[in-house]
Amino acid sequence: MSLLLNIDAGEHEPGWAGDLAFLEVVDAVNLALGGHAGDPGWTRELAAEAEFRGVRVHLHPSYPDRENFGRYIIQMDWRDLSASLTEQRSVLPDCTVCKPHGALYNEAARDPELAARLSDWCLWQGIDEVLCSPGSAFAQAASSAGLRVLREGFADRAYVRDRDGSVVLAPRSQTGAVLDSVEAALVQAYHISTEGKVALLSGGEAELQCDTICLHGDAVSALELATRLRELLG
Repeated sequence: MSLLLNIDAGEHEPGWAGDLAFLEVVDAVNLALGGHAGDPGWTRELAAEAEFRGVRVHLHPSYPDRENFGRYIIQMDWRDLSASLTEQRSVLPDCTVCKPHGALYNEAARDPELAARLSDWCLWQGIDEVLCSPGSAFAQAASSAGLRVLREGFADRAYVRDRDGSVVLAPRSQTGAVLDSVEAALVQAYHISTEGKVALLSGGEAELQCDTICLHGDAVSALELATRLRELLG
């Protein structure tokens, strides 16, 4: 069970103690860059503290939508989206690992055109590694573009089969899409890390081979879950 443990961070108000506490137990932090949440100054402080402690730092760009926390697809021209992503990226110009946030992550997983454009944008920005769902359109496009791919599973989100048969995160609008129970999230992480499988919300299970496990830092029980996941993953 040697999967990396990563968490979304920098999404609360500047100075939030929980962000620093996360650094004690995770292997990597995906830092908000202002698109969906975050304060540039605090993000830079967290990045410096993470690097000091030997914790990996990942860019966490999103659709420019702070009102909805980046969880809804924004219909916008690619040039406008690219400009927003580039502005967000400028917060941490030396970081070379990227994990898109929320709706951007999910849409790139399903849309080959967006996945290809996002992969090209990463190369243009000097990014050489991305986090994405195993077997997704983004994973395929990134690999084809020569980017390193970290296959990511989620401890605190339920999975379903998409119309094409691929395994995807259940929409947040669906009952049971978020695993609020720490115990349920631990069980899911255990099965992903030991068996490479995940239970589906509609019943049955599916293969999910991962290199890293994520949990969401904005959840009420995030620190407890992160601490127990650290114990589980070793």
